[in-house]
Amino acid sequence: MTTIWIPDTIEDERLLAAFVAKRLALTNVRDFHTIGVVRDKKLAAACLYMNYRGTDIEMSIASQDPRWATRGAIQAFLDYPLSQLDCRRVTAICAAGDAIARKFLKRVGFRHEGTLLDAMDDDHAILFGMTRRWYHSGKCKWNGAHHGEKERREQRSSAC
Repeated sequence: MTTIWIPDTIEDERLLAAFVAKRLALTNVRDFHTIGVVRDKKLAAACLYMNYRGTDIEMSIASQDPRWATRGAIQAFLDYPLSQLDCRRVTAICAAGDAIARKFLKRVGFRHEGTLLDAMDDDHAILFGMTRRWYHSGKCKWNGAHHGEKERREQRSSAC
């Protein structure tokens, strides 16, 4: 069973932030928010949000169980900045050599926006973004409204 974990204490926030920071070798993590995914009573993944600028926020995801990536988990990770915070965009940055992260971000709907040369200790960084407009456009399969509309269309089709 997969559960979305919205931390309600600063200690839980710090625990999830440390989980992401350790796996992604992040330093100077300050002023953050987190959401976790628990699967079979174990932390499977966490999303760290930082560098909030009003219209934009950076998100970093780390996992230790590939089964974390359910529709509900991905929707929760995207819905927080794009619906609850009402950011105009979400930014994700990964190492140029991390093919798995690049593929994941593209499959989720992030768009490659640029390459940051020598931005990491031993690699270039790839900049990805997702806009609120696209997320709410009906094209994003992770948006709950889109999923519900698709189900309603399928129910209407099968009733005919």
